[in-house]
Amino acid sequence: MTTCHHLGQLLQAAATKYEDSEALSIKDDSWSYQQLHEFAALLARGFALSQGKYCALLGPRHIGTLAGVIAALCYGKTYLPLNEEDPAERFELLARSTGFDLLVTREQERGLLQTLLAQSEPPLVVILTDCQRIPDWCRDYPQHHFLGIDDLAVLPVAEPCSDNPHAYLMFTSGSTGTPKGVEVSHANVVRYVENTVALYEPNHNDRFSQLAPLSFDFSVHDLFVPWAVGASTHVFDGSQSMALGRLIDEKRLTFWASVPSTALWLKRLRQLTPGAFPYLRQSLFCGEPLLHGAAESWQEAAPYSRIDNIYGPTEATVAVCGYRWKRDPSQAAGAVVPIGYPYPGTLLKIGRSRQDGRVSDEGELWIGGEQVVQGYWLGLPVKTDNFVIENGEAWYRTGDWAMLDSGGCLHFLGRCDDQLKIQGQRIERLEIESMLRQVSGTEDVAVVGWPVIEGNSVERLVFFVGAHHKSNLELRKLCQETMPRIMWPGKLVLGAIPKNRNGKTDYKQLRVELEADSHTCCGAEQRVTGQR
Repeated sequence: MTTCHHLGQLLQAAATKYEDSEALSIKDDSWSYQQLHEFAALLARGFALSQGKYCALLGPRHIGTLAGVIAALCYGKTYLPLNEEDPAERFELLARSTGFDLLVTREQERGLLQTLLAQSEPPLVVILTDCQRIPDWCRDYPQHHFLGIDDLAVLPVAEPCSDNPHAYLMFTSGSTGTPKGVEVSHANVVRYVENTVALYEPNHNDRFSQLAPLSFDFSVHDLFVPWAVGASTHVFDGSQSMALGRLIDEKRLTFWASVPSTALWLKRLRQLTPGAFPYLRQSLFCGEPLLHGAAESWQEAAPYSRIDNIYGPTEATVAVCGYRWKRDPSQAAGAVVPIGYPYPGTLLKIGRSRQDGRVSDEGELWIGGEQVVQGYWLGLPVKTDNFVIENGEAWYRTGDWAMLDSGGCLHFLGRCDDQLKIQGQRIERLEIESMLRQVSGTEDVAVVGWPVIEGNSVERLVFFVGAHHKSNLELRKLCQETMPRIMWPGKLVLGAIPKNRNGKTDYKQLRVELEADSHTCCGAEQRVTGQR
């Protein structure tokens, strides 16, 4: 891999070296590096009509948006992914705050696109990647400039540009309801890619999975690591979720990356059969706690794969530390795999966690180093003390509670705000979930404190249990036999547990459901729902 501090230049160098190799596969279609970069260069011809910094991308992961990512990186823009599942109000907020005047999308997104066109104050340059010529309905928006493929073909060729230091702008949820913008530099991403290539050793023969939406920063791994070494990336969407196990084998994937919930989903579908994924040689899990039981099941299905649990917030560019999982009979299936050791160029420490101000081996995890952004994007008002300077060193306070063991290995213990308080006693949500997994015999569980009295003080605990073989009464009895009284469930809900668009357990949706059902009495409930 060429040493370079600009992601666009890194990708162009690999594309030149591996121009005839497969770069991208989406269902039955595939594109070589030459085809992908030629399409990106064609899209970039329209960039000259834009005066702004940001190139917004609207729609699912298709050839147009993915070529748009490359075009932005190589031709001087910062890409801004817009998730098509977001409400119109969020589109309006991001359009107003960023002021983007360049949008790459498809006519297939016409409904969402027309919402944006009606709300956007600055005139937009809209590139429709699936249209040779501009559709007639575009005439209803004369203030905007539309470009189809034929229009782009007659514009001057764009010159690569590396003047813009920022690769992408993504938004994470804010505790106040206002999203936090995280603008990540080319140097941040290149450092992550360099670390990943050095640690996990992908090469141009590898075949990567690509499951994460562009608005989730795990997609940065799925795209730029393979494209930096001449490997191919294979896009999977929600319509393929029921057949994912079969597709992993059919596509002969060698590198896997997903949230742990995806492994649990495949396990529930009985697709993690012994030897199911013989081609996998590296599996990475990130985004939520990885359980030993899930890792064990994955290892049975992928016997030749290394399994690594990696950790990192969006503010530190995908992942900053990792742990190579090993079979250990002493580990309970419900126990959480450590998050491990820091990547090169990364500083990790346990921040002040005791009331006397002294540093202990357990507390909030702080991150410093070359992958950490300089602060939140200033386009939206965010009140935060997450970015701090201490003894001349810049740190990002993650809000995650961690423990550093005697061997220097980090263990994720939960969010700092995951501590619940019941009747004056403090308890840890992850600890209760771990015990609930052992009692229920399934990894698919969630615990929510409800209703909230004030802050982290709650009246009782609500247990959610997914795939199970026990009755409400049996589960409640087992909980009472194995858990301290303070942890007993006030309410027990059986049924499918919702996942968010990134595949993680959707605690926010669980609270919404509890709010909607707040008129029901405390006790055991059964719900029958499909996978969400």
